[in-house]
Amino acid sequence: MVKADPSMFPGMDPDDIDNAIANYYYSCNAVSDRCPVQATTLGYYPTRGINIFFAIGFGAAAIAALALGVKKKTWSYTGFVVAGSALELAGGLCLFLDVVMLLGQGGGQRTTMGGQHDQD
Repeated sequence: MVKADPSMFPGMDPDDIDNAIANYYYSCNAVSDRCPVQATTLGYYPTRGINIFFAIGFGAAAIAALALGVKKKTWSYTGFVVAGSALELAGGLCLFLDVVMLLGQGGGQRTTMGGQHDQD
């Protein structure tokens, strides 16, 4: 969290300043002039292309690990590696879906992670 200069808030102690700033950003659920993208859940706009690339990569890794694990009969190791790759795949797909939601369906409107619409 960004530290504020206490001299900008006369009469408030530093803990109250930090709490006020934190409450402001925690209540930010739509990108607007008052709530920049840095204050959203991720803090940035995810890149669609790289998320698709990593989702495909982890999907391929899960399939390859499963095939090699069955061939070599390393069941426990295979299970954990495939589960980890599958979870990474799910994370990449969720980020991709967040990108789609953030950019919206056109018309100058974007849907933020909080599910609310914000007009451009």
